[in-house]
Amino acid sequence: MKKLILSSALLLMGLWAGAQNIKLCGTDATPLDDSIYVAKVAEFNADTTTPPVMVTHYIPVQYHIVRRSDGTGGAVADAIDDLLAQLSDQLDTVGFNFFRCEDPNYIDADDYFAGVQQGSTMETDIVTDHARTGVLNIFFVPSLLDDNGTDTICGFARFPWQGGNYIFIHNDCAADGSTLLHQVGHYFGLYHTHHTSSRIEAEHVTRSEADTCFNCLTAGDLLCDTEADPGLSALNVDAMCNYLGISKDTCNLSSPPQILDFTPDVTNVMSLAPANCRKTLTAGQLDRMLDFYFDSRLMQLDPMGCTNSPCYDDVVLPIGMDTTITAVKTIRASGSITSIEVIDVSTPPGVTYKAGGFVCLNPGFETVKGSIFQAFIEGCTNLLPDDEPDFLVIPKEKPGLVIAPNPVSAELTFWFKLPREGRARIQVLSSTGQVIQVLADGLYQEGLHSINWNAASLRSGMYFVTLQHNGQLTVQKMVKLE
Repeated sequence: MKKLILSSALLLMGLWAGAQNIKLCGTDATPLDDSIYVAKVAEFNADTTTPPVMVTHYIPVQYHIVRRSDGTGGAVADAIDDLLAQLSDQLDTVGFNFFRCEDPNYIDADDYFAGVQQGSTMETDIVTDHARTGVLNIFFVPSLLDDNGTDTICGFARFPWQGGNYIFIHNDCAADGSTLLHQVGHYFGLYHTHHTSSRIEAEHVTRSEADTCFNCLTAGDLLCDTEADPGLSALNVDAMCNYLGISKDTCNLSSPPQILDFTPDVTNVMSLAPANCRKTLTAGQLDRMLDFYFDSRLMQLDPMGCTNSPCYDDVVLPIGMDTTITAVKTIRASGSITSIEVIDVSTPPGVTYKAGGFVCLNPGFETVKGSIFQAFIEGCTNLLPDDEPDFLVIPKEKPGLVIAPNPVSAELTFWFKLPREGRARIQVLSSTGQVIQVLADGLYQEGLHSINWNAASLRSGMYFVTLQHNGQLTVQKMVKLE
């Protein structure tokens, strides 16, 4: 990945010749946005559940390239592919993997080519006519206009709570190494490091909780591992990325008043320092992006709906097949992998099952001594990781229930495994416990069973699916999408 990015750097600069980040970020938050943001952050901070396991989160991207009506001009698709590879590398530590959903959508229109004004009917029209559901839509345009109709904007995005699955990027800023990541940060809920408003006060320099001026948890970007930012820009950061500002942080809450020098981080991607300086995101910022991903963006993205999806259908491996593997083998499924194989992996060792839904190893499954076997959630279906042990492997000692796909929009399969023969009852319940439908109620043999169902008639929201068997109750959450 890193070699690809380094080798493509000259290509990118050539394709967007003369690109300079002298423009501004068009993403800003209103006091109403601030109220929502503060409430969301409080919700995240109050959540004491175990963080999800590290998986790959596939982010499908559809690019929209604005050209002249005759098909000339516009960004170059191959260069955008390289930008996505760079973006995946920059966010690899949180497992985000960006991929192109379909071939680029070319928008050949002279009026859009002349400039798209943020917040105008032109923005609404181009999004309504061209944005695809289930993906992050990125519009690459030659000109982004501010409220005055001036070409001053490098890019803008929609915060997760604002609705809208899209980002706009100015062609001149696309290859600067930070603008796309900056807007993706906004898309996943990050604020500017210098943020302040009538709802959120300016952030003080101190990071000592014992200090009366300590406010980083409730001020600025509501993160304490980003330094207080007095407003970085090309006016107070030089070409070598040195901070030249002389403003002081004055706090009158202490006696005498506390006056400290600002020491902002000019390398932080969410600042407005010159683009060549912005390279880093803090652990707190990455965690917040994941919080908003699981809170809302996950439900809006559908990697399986893409022609270029890295995900595959459910896999049922042949029953009783002896498999001698002479090389590393990986089997990946978007939904589930069901197997009772006997796997012999000798030289070199290594077989991996990667499933978006679950891996079910039936009685008879074994790995020959000396073999290495791994089974885990890979993330194709954007299914929320779960603390239940039967989420990854259904043990034979207790009933197991898995829903695939989940979240679901229409057709799905309920897989349930019984440790012994007996009566099984499966129900779909509303979030308030009302029985929506009884899927099964009868005698079943020991082993794995499945029921196909269509959830299209359900309203979007959270549901529960229960399995009752021999006095034991298993409950799984099910999310219904629009």
